[in-house]
Amino acid sequence: MSEAADPSAAESNNPINFRVLRCEGWITPDLNYQRTGLVFSFPKGMGQVPVSLHDRINATQKRNLPDLNLRLDMARALSRSVANLIAIKWLHRAFRSSNVLLFDPQAYKELYVVGHSYTRPNSGVGELSTLLDTDPNMLYRPPRDMTGWWDIRGAPPTTGTEGATGNASNRAYRIDAGFDIFALGIVLLELGYWRTVKSLEQEYKKKNSGREFNQAALLRHADALGFKTGTKYRDVVRKCLKLDFWLLGKVDEEQFMAQVLQDLNACRV
Repeated sequence: MSEAADPSAAESNNPINFRVLRCEGWITPDLNYQRTGLVFSFPKGMGQVPVSLHDRINATQKRNLPDLNLRLDMARALSRSVANLIAIKWLHRAFRSSNVLLFDPQAYKELYVVGHSYTRPNSGVGELSTLLDTDPNMLYRPPRDMTGWWDIRGAPPTTGTEGATGNASNRAYRIDAGFDIFALGIVLLELGYWRTVKSLEQEYKKKNSGREFNQAALLRHADALGFKTGTKYRDVVRKCLKLDFWLLGKVDEEQFMAQVLQDLNACRV
């Protein structure tokens, strides 16, 4: 990975905020270099053990929910991180709330995106993914009933009778920036409700006799965000989850993310 294309290097050398930790180097447990690991430093002044956004959401009691203005700040920061990664032609490929760290439980704006183990350059033609499609990862990827999406990327993962979060599968399919944008939409949905998508799925299955948590269910949850977050935020989430801009070929991913940031910046409490 060259320094010019390394999000960690970009974080330290220019004002664009990728929300990534500073990479200090790499280590290997063996002399054959079969395995390597990256070493990251904590942010300055942050000595606490970090907690993931996913765990923070689950641990928050109803009377201590963060204000909407704080959640909007987090949504803007994470959207900017994804937009900047896309702008330098990289894919995160594992963007989700469990890969967002908070180093200060009271400072929600001090968050960092981690989990870059699968991060790769975006070649523009789509990469074959062989990541295991296991729960909870699949909840942050387009569901199987988005047939128009999957038709142009290869068949969706097959997971048996349990739906999108059933048995593990490692079938290869094309992956591109649209996957990161969809995952961002899921995280924005979680911020809007201050609930994890897993809890939304569990509630849906309980009420619907175990029926698969599909795109229609996701969009119904997105529609209901208007009351909680306002219509602009709701519409951003819907656009990220529908990905129809992509299917219709109207705009590219950079233009789309620029519009996402513009709309989120226009949200007012």
